[in-house]
Amino acid sequence: MSAVDVSTKRTAVNVTIVLAIIGGLSSVFGWQLNINSPEQLWLAPVIGAITGIGYRLSRFATTRWPAVGWVLFGSGKEPVGMAPIKED
Repeated sequence: MSAVDVSTKRTAVNVTIVLAIIGGLSSVFGWQLNINSPEQLWLAPVIGAITGIGYRLSRFATTRWPAVGWVLFGSGKEPVGMAPIKED
């Protein structure tokens, strides 16, 4: 698998996980989420921020525990164009 494919796969998995969590929370709490509603336009940047945090956490977890990368992404490779995360 090429490096670009690895990056795409990692991003898609993280977005899917975040959207599944948000969908689950909306079902549990009875939220009526509508991204087309002007009153709920704030959801777009919130989802983006949560996805970014989730992505960073997944990179940290795969650095710390390589098996997590294989379970989530099917690969332990680092994404393209990013320096590996170093533990202090």
